[in-house]
Amino acid sequence: MIQQYVVYDTNTGEISHCFSGIPEFLPLNVMEGQSALPCPDGVTDAEYWVEHATGTIHSKGDYPLEQLPLPCTVTIEGVNYHCTEQPVFEFDAPGTYIIKVNAGPQFLKKEFEFDYQP
Repeated sequence: MIQQYVVYDTNTGEISHCFSGIPEFLPLNVMEGQSALPCPDGVTDAEYWVEHATGTIHSKGDYPLEQLPLPCTVTIEGVNYHCTEQPVFEFDAPGTYIIKVNAGPQFLKKEFEFDYQP
């Protein structure tokens, strides 16, 4: 019987890919350090992660720019900043800046447009 599966990193819970197939295809789709679980249709790596200890698939957490999950990595104009506390965004010149945030597999990767007018 064909089943939908998620393949994920057993250390982080990050989903690497999804596939449909029979259970015999699992060894062809799972690499070292990964595991697979049957899942419902619609599960994607962008919106879900796996809690390996319980084998539970969870929706990634959402957040506003003013309340970033910590720690996280903020990228502005190609430069990465590792944040362990809420950052204050200030720039050398007024303008609109794109702020990208990666807070790990449990949270959505987001992109914010920040209008800086001191």
